[in-house]
Amino acid sequence: MSTELQVSPEARIEAAVKNQEMDAIEAYMQANYPAVKCQLNHTFTKGDGKTGQIYSRTILMKAGSIVTSKIHKFQHPFFVMAGHMIWYNENPDEPDAIHIKAPYMGITQPGTRRLIWIVQDVLMTACYATDLTDIDEIERTIIHPHFVPENTFSKTISP
Repeated sequence: MSTELQVSPEARIEAAVKNQEMDAIEAYMQANYPAVKCQLNHTFTKGDGKTGQIYSRTILMKAGSIVTSKIHKFQHPFFVMAGHMIWYNENPDEPDAIHIKAPYMGITQPGTRRLIWIVQDVLMTACYATDLTDIDEIERTIIHPHFVPENTFSKTISP
């Protein structure tokens, strides 16, 4: 028998923001390692042209990098098309460390904040439903505002 932990999206986001361990790791990374530059591509698809669109962001993360993610506000799918990574997050519904090897499809839950070790180059796409077309505006809508040091996933994928 298993029991699903019922945690609201707002509570998950609040927990991610207050995660002092992740803050300490990000500060250590910023003080001791060079910035990571990740290639990012943005794609919009119209669907049926009546009910909005899908915004997809594809990132290439190079082997040997350690990156941290942004704090996601909403549940959304992601797809790993190539590579191998190990990620750590504070989500109480998941194990502490997860090995992800392509091909892989997953669902990111609201409030997710990850530390990711890139074992082999990773090509990953996340998809979001939106009617917006401005990348900065979309990001303000889907990402919880949170300072992330310059050498992490968050800063390097901004357009």
